[in-house]
Amino acid sequence: MHNVQPLKDYKLVSLFLAVPVEKNDDGSFHDGISEALRNLIASGVVGDWQHGPEIPEVQTASLDPEEGEILNAVQDVQLLLWRKMDDTPDTDRRVLALSPAYEPNDPMRIRTLDSQFLRTTTDVMRWADIPEPATEEDTEDK
Repeated sequence: MHNVQPLKDYKLVSLFLAVPVEKNDDGSFHDGISEALRNLIASGVVGDWQHGPEIPEVQTASLDPEEGEILNAVQDVQLLLWRKMDDTPDTDRRVLALSPAYEPNDPMRIRTLDSQFLRTTTDVMRWADIPEPATEEDTEDK
């Protein structure tokens, strides 16, 4: 189900949720979030959605959990958006290039390129900006 309107602009928003392991493992979380989002889609608050990747490590709450404690594990997670080649980047920067022509373990499959060369390659299917790592100053007040 989706409620995407023609020619309307949408912003993609990432969201991290701390879910008890047993709720995630038995599928009840996915069922519950699907139902909640179905209502938001019907009301027009959300246009469309999909489950994103999970952080594989399990976080354990302390004896006296504080708000945000579990989510502190995601401070250094950065979302990497793979873009199609018809959306080429500005010049004078480095990007990650994905070339499915190479085998999965080949170092040429995902490599860095100068953005000016990205336009001339024929084997690259998608590209992504190289994110700057978060610094301590970026995360001090969060």
